[in-house]
Amino acid sequence: MAAPSPKILFLTNSEFGQANVFLAVAQELLSRGNISVHICSFSPLAVRIEELRSGGFGTYPDTSTLTWHLLSGMSMHEARLAKFGIQSIDHKPGARYAPAMYETLAMLGKSRTGEEYVQGVREMKAVIGDVQPDVIAVEEYFYQAMDACIVLGAEFCVLGPGTFREHASNLESLWVKMTKYPALVIIFL
Repeated sequence: MAAPSPKILFLTNSEFGQANVFLAVAQELLSRGNISVHICSFSPLAVRIEELRSGGFGTYPDTSTLTWHLLSGMSMHEARLAKFGIQSIDHKPGARYAPAMYETLAMLGKSRTGEEYVQGVREMKAVIGDVQPDVIAVEEYFYQAMDACIVLGAEFCVLGPGTFREHASNLESLWVKMTKYPALVIIFL
């Protein structure tokens, strides 16, 4: 009797800058054979999933499977556009132009209502429960997905297009909060 295929669940935002890493890793894993890849995201990513499924990024053996899980809420871009009318967060390079974006970036953290956020967490908890993955990889800025994993007590790894420097600064920030305000971190987690 053959061993069952390992199941890997990718939870990612649908914006290409965030999702490209997941699509690349999914293609590599699928090409190795005997794996079940599940990708969970918002509707704008559906076209790229079909491209992956149809071999647009390279073929993969029949022993690998790809399953798409659609989230009902708005993507980051759709929410940003609907709530604030912000088409893009692009700005000229350099520290001189970055401060103009600080207020915009702060607003983006409020692009979902509490109920929209909680609904997303519920949907991802249901996907995790249905898939029962061996490994869960969460996009570095997809906090709803991280919260779903935390609530379920599911172990997960963080994957994203960020550099080590960006990830290290996130860890440093968490460490400072844990040592300075341990009760706050416990409540948050």
